[in-house]
Amino acid sequence: MNTFEHSFFYRHKTAISVLLTGVVIFLLECVVFNLPFWTTLGASRDSSNALNDLGPGLEREADGTLTVTDPTSAFLLTRSDGSSPYIRIDPTETTFRFSSPAQVLDPKHDPQRDTPIRNASQSALETFHVRVDTPVKTSPVRSVSAAVSDSLYLSISNPSDAPQSTPIKVWIQEPIGTRVDIAAVHANVHVPFHADLGRVAAMIGIVVLLALWLPSSRLWRMRLDTANIRQRLAFGTFMAVMGAITTLSIVRSLLSANSSTFHDPGNYTYDFNQYGHLADSLLHGRLSIDLPVPQALNDTPNPYDPQVREKLLDQGVTPIYWDYSFYHGHWYSYFGVLPALLLFAPYRLITSLFVPGGLMLPTGVAVALLLFIFVLFGSLLVIRILATHNPQTSLAATSMAITLFLLGSQAGYLAFRINFYSVPFAASLALSVLGLWFWLGAAQKLTSAGNTSPSMLPHRRRSAQTSVKPQKRNGFIHPHVIAFGDCAPVSVPHLAAGSLCLAANFGCRPPFTLTALLGFAIFWPQIRQILRAQSHTIFQSATMIPSTTKQGVSISTQVGAKDSARPRRTKSSVQATNRLGPTGAAICAILLPALTVVIPLCLYNMARFGSPINFGDRYQITVTNLTHYRNAGENLLPTLVYYLFLRPYGSQTFPFLSINPTPLPSWSYTEPLVAGLFVLCPPLLLIVLLLIPCIRRRLRQSGLLRIVLSLPVLALLLLLIDSVRGGLGWRYMIDFGWLFALAAVAVMVALLPDAQDGKRDANIQALRHIDNALKGATDPVHQTRRRGQIRLLFFVHDASPHTRLRHIGWKSTFVRIVMLLLMLASIVMAFLTIFVPGREDALIRTDPALFQEVASWFRIW
Repeated sequence: MNTFEHSFFYRHKTAISVLLTGVVIFLLECVVFNLPFWTTLGASRDSSNALNDLGPGLEREADGTLTVTDPTSAFLLTRSDGSSPYIRIDPTETTFRFSSPAQVLDPKHDPQRDTPIRNASQSALETFHVRVDTPVKTSPVRSVSAAVSDSLYLSISNPSDAPQSTPIKVWIQEPIGTRVDIAAVHANVHVPFHADLGRVAAMIGIVVLLALWLPSSRLWRMRLDTANIRQRLAFGTFMAVMGAITTLSIVRSLLSANSSTFHDPGNYTYDFNQYGHLADSLLHGRLSIDLPVPQALNDTPNPYDPQVREKLLDQGVTPIYWDYSFYHGHWYSYFGVLPALLLFAPYRLITSLFVPGGLMLPTGVAVALLLFIFVLFGSLLVIRILATHNPQTSLAATSMAITLFLLGSQAGYLAFRINFYSVPFAASLALSVLGLWFWLGAAQKLTSAGNTSPSMLPHRRRSAQTSVKPQKRNGFIHPHVIAFGDCAPVSVPHLAAGSLCLAANFGCRPPFTLTALLGFAIFWPQIRQILRAQSHTIFQSATMIPSTTKQGVSISTQVGAKDSARPRRTKSSVQATNRLGPTGAAICAILLPALTVVIPLCLYNMARFGSPINFGDRYQITVTNLTHYRNAGENLLPTLVYYLFLRPYGSQTFPFLSINPTPLPSWSYTEPLVAGLFVLCPPLLLIVLLLIPCIRRRLRQSGLLRIVLSLPVLALLLLLIDSVRGGLGWRYMIDFGWLFALAAVAVMVALLPDAQDGKRDANIQALRHIDNALKGATDPVHQTRRRGQIRLLFFVHDASPHTRLRHIGWKSTFVRIVMLLLMLASIVMAFLTIFVPGREDALIRTDPALFQEVASWFRIW
């Protein structure tokens, strides 16, 4: 290859890479994923009969659908001539299909296959399970949907392995009384060509991730700069995409809103509008939920005993609401009240302007909105940590860190479980990251001139701070900024806002309130300075001396070039500040907002249950009597192991994962799990590297060590609380998963090379390329001069070309590749777990069309 050709490809390598990637995606979509189309071109397209022979366990209805009368003999029979390895299930043309949200949320379903159990008088199932048997092969059970044509094509054994006219049985794997939307089954079919835009988008997404995170990516050499316009636009684009997804989810929830109330004779009443009922009660001035209370239940001495309630149900006593709190003859909600006050009640009031009485906010809308807030401020929290404590972080590492935090938090689980159970978790996730974002923004570094960071001052003051050192007056750099000796000054509004958000967790998901303990790690330098001052003299620490310094606490004020730049303060405000002091101001900024939220919530609990910390969870109508229930101590260790290290359980069909058994020595509440937290998100195991001294040393240099060490400790505390009080549940991972993820983010960034190291590697490679190119130079004087310049540059980089490239080059590449593989494994696990049948609110029930659409991507052979 000549020099021109090399130059051409080098200058146009981006366009060439994009073109080649497009060609590969095109070939994968048109050839590989459409392989059934090409392999069945010679299919005879002939079936033995239009309608199949039916087993004695199936009965044909007048509308053409089939009813299962005996599952042991519920099959359709057809024959294959060996010309095609596929069969096709044809749905009826006119069928009342069972796919409404009200029906798919019916809790009376078979938990093993997550398909609702229905009576023969009901309409036909659109999504159902089948199994294909041939003399050569028995296929695993799989689900099909009449709404997704690709799912109706099923693979059978290789035609060359079967004789001519091979009988094929298609078994209907549904319980007795189920009607399914099947008109006929045809063999010897030709699979049509189908280009799936969703599959193409998924492949493009994978390519984009590889382009961002491959070791050769330019993002490894670009430093995170929050002031850079292009980087801000890139982040804005990411959030715009997330906002569009959130908007689509909200619109879909609004359009498919339903009562979400189900009742079967002789069974409990399931009402999933708990937050909507709570908001309505608050708007009408009631503490209890306005739902009917059966007199027989009210007269029962112990309504919390499941056996007593079963007798009442057998006697026809109704309604008895499942998972509501029942106390002194009234129904209550034991979930946090703040989402009802902030979201559900305002929605009812606003819609009442257009609709008489207003509308109830669908739970899916609240969950989607809260998760968007979490994604926004969770990403900003990660960026703030990296920009403040490790400003040389590369953009590639930053994008990895944000992705790791979002995946490790298990927020994706909530996105596909959109009932009222998810609301308090999503609310507390949003409030917690918002509160920490404020607190981490409260303590700012001083500039090289000793001034406060401009971001801490109002806009009118930033121009005045330039290079003038702060004078000492009353402990305040600005009326809203406090200085404590040589520590970073603290913004009072940031303190107050963070405290307000973290305290609000008490009204959503109370365990999240313990996040406020991280304040000791975040503000430890300031706390230590205060304690030192107090240890010298209590009397002096309570006295304000203008223009002086207290022992251990530097009291200063920021001034501009002119005295007129300082905001005027009245005599009364100065006197109040003197009496309060910087320490008192900081304490008040933390306590007053918290008490503003916590005290009303405690009074609310007092009015309902007679105790400020009793939320009513002990009185809920559930599987056991919680007023006397205590989780057995022998369950603690296996529960902890399941939460963190439960291994995945494979499956032969999509999504290739299944629910894992979690046996315990004694009975306890358990929710279906796919795997433990560290298996669902392998990069979280990076926190183990905190045991390595060099990792701790680098975190200590960045000022993050205290915070990073406190995160796993707090996470383990919440894990212990959930294991003892809550049992085993996937949604409980959200209490502590985000804390593990935040710690893993810091460790990952400490492992990855800084942007300047990557840039140095790139410069050395470029210089070495120039050095090699000069070997063919004809001018010896020019050649000697250029070689001398190159060697000087290599000397500045403190390494020879060979040793520098060999040492730092492979080391950086190895770390980046390992992180790339770990992140891809986490993304794959997060994607597949969305579709696992048997999980709570499984997608195969809540959105069968989407499930079958994605499952068809993997049915190419």
